[in-house]
Amino acid sequence: MTPKTTEITADQVTSAAALVELPLSGPDTDEVADLLSSWMPAAAALSARMQRIEALAPITTFTSLSGVQNEEMS
Repeated sequence: MTPKTTEITADQVTSAAALVELPLSGPDTDEVADLLSSWMPAAAALSARMQRIEALAPITTFTSLSGVQNEEMS
């Protein structure tokens, strides 16, 4: 298994911003990439810690499928 990188690139930020039609300038894109990269090690550590908890359950559970489209259920 190859190790996961925690670095977020400016290209990744640009691609994600384009998906939601968020215009970002070059300097803003770089700042967002730096900020997200600084958060990723802690987020990855939290994710790994949560995966080790056997009885982890979501805070919110959905008891009804009302409003869910058929294609979302499969």
